[in-house]
Amino acid sequence: MENVVYEGLAPGGVAVVIEAYTDNKNRSIGFVRPCFNKFSLNMTPTLYMFERKGMILLDVKDTTFDDAFEELLELGCEDINEVEPEEGETQEGNLIEIISSPTEFGKIAKQLKDEGKYTIKDMQIGYHPIEDMMVEVTDEDTKASLEKFIGMLEDVDDVTQVYTNLKE
Repeated sequence: MENVVYEGLAPGGVAVVIEAYTDNKNRSIGFVRPCFNKFSLNMTPTLYMFERKGMILLDVKDTTFDDAFEELLELGCEDINEVEPEEGETQEGNLIEIISSPTEFGKIAKQLKDEGKYTIKDMQIGYHPIEDMMVEVTDEDTKASLEKFIGMLEDVDDVTQVYTNLKE
């Protein structure tokens, strides 16, 4: 089994990076490429629009964002963002996303776990879009096509993660 990365442009000029875990690269590309073809899109280099980063999703419970921000900044985080619930979803607790360099990721995660003050909901090292290269999609038809395209990619068994440079 090996990790493979595919790149391309999605509807609206949104860059995508697709991670897959497979025992057969030819089979994986055989399932990913038709997703691009269905929308008349191209698989093309887009990795330069992303940086490899550590990402940790925390539930800070009753702590305010400002208080948590000060504490988390001392751990060596590069960026700290408040996470709003998706439209129509409810959210328990206060969620915060921490962005770190991959080299600091393990240290920060261990400190958070050892302190036990906050609950780690998710953590991974992945591709984070470069701020200046993020794209905003305002057209509703394009948004719908983009969601359908990403859904098709996520339905491919070997695909483990789909990253975009979509500004939300």
